[in-house]
Amino acid sequence: MLCIMVKAKNLLNGECTKSKLWLVDLAGSERLAKTDVQGERLKEAQNINRSLSALGDVISALAAKSSHIPYRYIHHYPYL
Repeated sequence: MLCIMVKAKNLLNGECTKSKLWLVDLAGSERLAKTDVQGERLKEAQNINRSLSALGDVISALAAKSSHIPYRYIHHYPYL
């Protein structure tokens, strides 16, 4: 995830505005049916997809300013 903070100033009235832009790399999301992975690599891909799906749910809830944000534990992979 990368957060870019932007600050703009209206030169006519001096008013300032601040915003945040979040960039999320969802690389790794794959259709498992189209791959030939098996065993541990299949489990790894399933876990990655599940984590990316959960991250998407959190981002959607935050964007919608939902009263419930579905945070959950996302498995950390040692190679990432």
